[in-house]
Amino acid sequence: MLVVNQSDGGSNVSVAHGLARLEILALWLTGVMPIAAMVCCTIFLSNGRFVNQPVHAFVETAGASMALFVAALIICRLSFLSAPGHFVWPALALIAMGVLDACHAMLHTCPGFTWTRVFATFVGGALFAMTWLPERFLPRKHLKTAIVLTVLLSLLAGALMMVFADQLPLAFTHGGDHLPAPRIVNLLGGVFFLFASFRFYQLSLAGRMKENLLFCCHCLLFGLAGFSYVLSNLWDAQWWLFHALRLFAYCVLLVYTAAIFRELHQALQTANDQLEVKVGERTAELITVNTALQDDIRKREEAEDLLAAKNIELARINEELEQFASIAAHDLQEPLRTISNYLDLFHQRFPERMDEKAIKYMNHIKAGTSRMQSLISDLLRYSRVGKAVLIETDAQEIFDLTISGLGNVIEESGALITRDKLPVLVVDRSQLSQVFQNLLANAIKFRGTESPRIHVSVVQLDGQWQFSVRDNGIGLESQYSQQIFQLFRRLHPRDEYPGTGLGLAICKKIVERNQGRLWVSSEPGRGSTFFFTLPVIGSREQ
Repeated sequence: MLVVNQSDGGSNVSVAHGLARLEILALWLTGVMPIAAMVCCTIFLSNGRFVNQPVHAFVETAGASMALFVAALIICRLSFLSAPGHFVWPALALIAMGVLDACHAMLHTCPGFTWTRVFATFVGGALFAMTWLPERFLPRKHLKTAIVLTVLLSLLAGALMMVFADQLPLAFTHGGDHLPAPRIVNLLGGVFFLFASFRFYQLSLAGRMKENLLFCCHCLLFGLAGFSYVLSNLWDAQWWLFHALRLFAYCVLLVYTAAIFRELHQALQTANDQLEVKVGERTAELITVNTALQDDIRKREEAEDLLAAKNIELARINEELEQFASIAAHDLQEPLRTISNYLDLFHQRFPERMDEKAIKYMNHIKAGTSRMQSLISDLLRYSRVGKAVLIETDAQEIFDLTISGLGNVIEESGALITRDKLPVLVVDRSQLSQVFQNLLANAIKFRGTESPRIHVSVVQLDGQWQFSVRDNGIGLESQYSQQIFQLFRRLHPRDEYPGTGLGLAICKKIVERNQGRLWVSSEPGRGSTFFFTLPVIGSREQ
C-alpha cells in the first residue's frame, strides 16, 4: 500500500497563503488609512492652519536624506549584487526627489517654494512610472551616465527655482489657497505614482519579491499624497497630511534598506568564505612551490659547489700540465741540441771522413732535429695560450713590431704589406703579435708566381673589431677551410712548404680565448682572406 506524506507540502502551502494574506492586508492598510486621514482632515480640520517653517524644513530634509540614502543603496546593489534591472528607475527617481526636496526645504514661502515641491512630485512619479518600459529601455549598461545626468539636471532645476523663486508663476493666493496649475501638475505626479504602484504589484505577484511589494506601498502612498495635495491649501491640515504621507512613504523604504543590508551581509559572508578557501588553496600552492624552489636552490647550490670544485681541480690539472709541458719541452730540446752540436763538431773535426753520402745523411739528421725543435716550441706555445696578461694594447704598434721581426723574410720574398689604421684592444701583447706573425708568414709562404701583396684592414661590427688579412697567394679549396685550423693539419708536403702545422691552430685558440672567432675565405689561384674578431674595449664579457 502506497502512503503519501503531505504534511510538509501542506505546511508550505499554508505559509505561502499566510504571506499572501499579509501582503494584501498591508496594501489595503496602505491605501485605506491615507484615504481615511484625508476624509478626517476635510471634515474635522478644514479650517485649521499650522504655519511653522522650521518643522516643515525638518520634515523635507529628513525625507530628502532618506531618499538619497535609499537611492545610494539601490545603486550599490545594482553595481555589486544581483538586483532586478527595473530598480534603475526607482534609484533615479529618488535621486531627483531627494535633490529637489532639499532645495524646497531651503526656500521661504514664495512661488518657488511650491513649484519645487510640485516639480519633485511630477519628476519622481514620471521616473517611477518608467518601470512599465520594456527591458531594452533600461539604462543599466550606462548606469553611471544616467546617475550623473539625473544629479546634474536636478541640481540645475533646483538652483534655477531657488534663484528665480520670486519670478516664477504664482502658485497660491494671498490667502494661501493653491492655484489650479500646481494642483494639476501635482495630480499628474500622483497618477504616475499610482501607475508605478500597480506595476510593482504585478512584479510582486510574478516574482514573489518583497522589495517590489515595498516599492508598491511606497508609490501608493506618494500617489495618494498627490491627491491629498489637490485638496489642500498652504499650511492647512491636508497640506501637512501630504507631507506626512510622503515622509511615511520614505520610512517604508527603510525596510528595503534592511533587506539590502541583510543581502550585503550574506554576500560579504559568502565572499569572505570563498576568499578564505582561495587563500587556503593559494597558501598550499605557495608552500608546494616554495618547497620545490628550496629544493631547486639546494640542488643549484650543490651543482655550483661541485662546479667550483671541478674548476679548482681543472685549474690545478692545467697548471700541472703546463709545468709538465715546460719540463718536457726543455728535456726534449736538450738532447736535440746535443745531437745538432755533435753533428757540427763531427763535421768540423773529421772533414776528411765526410763523403757526399755522409754529408747528405747528416743534413737529413740536422733538418729532422730542427723540425723537432720547432714542433716542440710550437706545442709549448699552444699549451701556454690560456695564460694571458690582458692590457690595453695598440694593435698598430704590435703590427709594426711584427713586420720588423719578419724583415728578412719580407725582403727575400719581395712582399708588399699595407694596413689600415688599427684600433686599441685589451689583449695579451705577445699573443696578438703571434697571430699577426703566423697569418703574415703564411701569406708570404703560400705565395704564387707574383710577389706577395698583403693588406690588413679592420671594421667595427656589433661590439667586435673584425680584422681581415688579404693576400694574392695560391689560395685553397673551400672544403679545406675548416681543416687548416686543426692541429698538425697540412695541405702540402714539407719539401714544398715547410712548417709544423700548428700556426693556424695557435691563432684560432688565441682568438677564441679572447671571445672572437677565426675563419677564411679563399679560392684556388685567387688568394685568401683570413678574418678574425676581437672585442671592442668595454664589450668583453667577464
